[in-house]
Amino acid sequence: MTLGQNATMNVESISTGSFGLDMGEDGCLYFGAYPVGHLGKYNVATGEFTNMGKVGTDDANCYASVPVYDNGYVYVTTTGDTNSDGVKTMELSKYDAVTNKLVMRKNITEHLSQQEVMVRGMGICGGVIVMGGERNDIKKVAAFDTETLEFVDLGI
Repeated sequence: MTLGQNATMNVESISTGSFGLDMGEDGCLYFGAYPVGHLGKYNVATGEFTNMGKVGTDDANCYASVPVYDNGYVYVTTTGDTNSDGVKTMELSKYDAVTNKLVMRKNITEHLSQQEVMVRGMGICGGVIVMGGERNDIKKVAAFDTETLEFVDLGI
């Protein structure tokens, strides 16, 4: 891979760590950040870095993880504890990869487990996002429609 002339990324303003990375058909790298829960975009050809904004509605520290690019959109999850009461909120967000704007966000907490730290794996097949959480001993899988972000029962 060849990086652009200005290929330096200053991620200090949004992140101390990246949780997942995907390269879109548009030649950009997409990554979620911790602790502020933002979605980052890096254009490899131009060296331009874009902060696409806060992934979830959580005000506290949260993980924005596992971005997946598909058909002009970037899907990313966030997990956080909004009021530090030990109850996590998990959300799935959809961003337009061209405008860098949030298209929609859904609370998906009821479809995962409170014992899961975050979504660790996510993929898209046939218009369905399939994800699994971190703590593999829980063995929980959830699926959502890419258009509406509504839960899809795969019978798993």
